[in-house]
Amino acid sequence: MSILQDSADYFYADLWSSKFTWGGDENNIPVEGDAVIVPEGQTLVIDVETPVLKLMVVKGELSTRN
Repeated sequence: MSILQDSADYFYADLWSSKFTWGGDENNIPVEGDAVIVPEGQTLVIDVETPVLKLMVVKGELSTRN
């Protein structure tokens, strides 16, 4: 028996905990008091406990990992 699939859905999201979300440097991961902008076209998944931020602007999408 053969199963064929006509199409596939692809979903890309950035993880808060990944240094690559923040430019590839662990020193850029937001810390308490920072301002964070999620630009249009970006999906950011909060997969860890975050620090208390000064400001967060969400123009893209923000979700939590369940």
